[in-house]
Amino acid sequence: MGNLGIRELRRLADRLSRFTGARAVTDRELYRNYFAKIPVPIIAKGRDSTLWVDRYYAAYQKGGGGVKYVYVALRHACEELGGVPGGPEPGRAGAARGA
Repeated sequence: MGNLGIRELRRLADRLSRFTGARAVTDRELYRNYFAKIPVPIIAKGRDSTLWVDRYYAAYQKGGGGVKYVYVALRHACEELGGVPGGPEPGRAGAARGA
């Protein structure tokens, strides 16, 4: 699966903002992140929640609970799991699929 398009990411960010109570992610932030050479996650905070949005993933933490990922591109999964014994190596997309 490829990355979400910017429209889908916009809808997801809006939904997550409403669900978590975190501030809304602005169009400017989203476009700047989405088209950046090296994206830096957008961090939107609420009273007791945090929302992270990037072109490669979206996640939230609500009420002191654990971080919940709602969208993860294969690239981000490989980056995150690359340091885990038995996890895929960064840059090897096939490793995440068991190829």
